[in-house]
Amino acid sequence: LPFVDGQIDTIYMANVLGGHVKDDQMLGFKASAKRILREKQNLIKEAKRVLKKGGKLIIREEYATALSVIAAQDRIFADLKDDPEFEVRDLTDEENGLFILELTKT
Repeated sequence: LPFVDGQIDTIYMANVLGGHVKDDQMLGFKASAKRILREKQNLIKEAKRVLKKGGKLIIREEYATALSVIAAQDRIFADLKDDPEFEVRDLTDEENGLFILELTKT
């Protein structure tokens, strides 16, 4: 991201971790689960870098259909919930198929 470290107050991601991945048989090929996970982890790493102390990272995801995307998303959510750099509020709305995390950088 083209920002200086620790300069951003709020980052909002909607359908980023489960979307924009070329892992759909409708597209004619499959990306590896490792590659998808690595790309998503790099995105979170950059978000953490530019977020200032006390800043918020809000992640909202709808239910993903590709199994490797679901696996990557689940892994990233689990890692974020255990990340000592964040206080986490899980606002997931399972009834409507929405995964929502609100993270505050400590």
